[in-house]
Amino acid sequence: MSRSYVRKSDRGSWSSDNIKLALEALSDGVPLKTCATQFSIPRNTLHRHWKKALKKAPGACKLGKPTMLGDKAEQELAEYILALEDRGFGLTPKDVRSLVFDYAEQNNIPNNFNKMDRMAGLDWWSGFHQRHLSMLSIRKPEALSLSRAQCMNQPAVNKYFDILDREMKKLGLTDKPASVYNCDESGLSLVPESQKIVGRKGKKNVYQITSGERGVLTTVLPCYNAAGDYIPPMGSTLLTA
Repeated sequence: MSRSYVRKSDRGSWSSDNIKLALEALSDGVPLKTCATQFSIPRNTLHRHWKKALKKAPGACKLGKPTMLGDKAEQELAEYILALEDRGFGLTPKDVRSLVFDYAEQNNIPNNFNKMDRMAGLDWWSGFHQRHLSMLSIRKPEALSLSRAQCMNQPAVNKYFDILDREMKKLGLTDKPASVYNCDESGLSLVPESQKIVGRKGKKNVYQITSGERGVLTTVLPCYNAAGDYIPPMGSTLLTA
């Protein structure tokens, strides 16, 4: 199956709104042929919808066979992927394909997936991704150590800002941004580079739980303040993490 399919016919080009209006007109006694011409809908198509002979809901405009998993299962899969990503355990596209293969096999769903690789094909993944573009995107996660992830909860964050606010007021720094500095360090990382995962579209920060974040050697300690009026000399040191 081509992943860049170009439509070659105008079948199903009518809008769902038009067919709903046509069905309402038929209910009011307007002849079938008149409704088909007025709303630019093929006569036989309108007749099938009027007789409710289609398995689809009247007014639906969706051609082709249904998806292998079905709309409901695909929606649940997309929500499951996002739930894992929110918890720092995002799935790569290969993980999703492997998960879908196991699901199809365990539930006896007919499929043509690769039995040797034991994962859904690239064509299935491409179609699934296209059907859920409003939810899913491929993202590069930022490494977040397990210790930090465990400490990043609402009570801990509130306690930190309560202490910070109290100390800022105590030292009289609430209106002196030039006196407040942020220090950070750079070094060599022991954490392997993370792979791209499937995450929530539009989300600003995407994390992946790892064993650590910092490196073995710390070589530079830069300092910055909010005002930018004066920055002290950068400290240079050699420390073991």
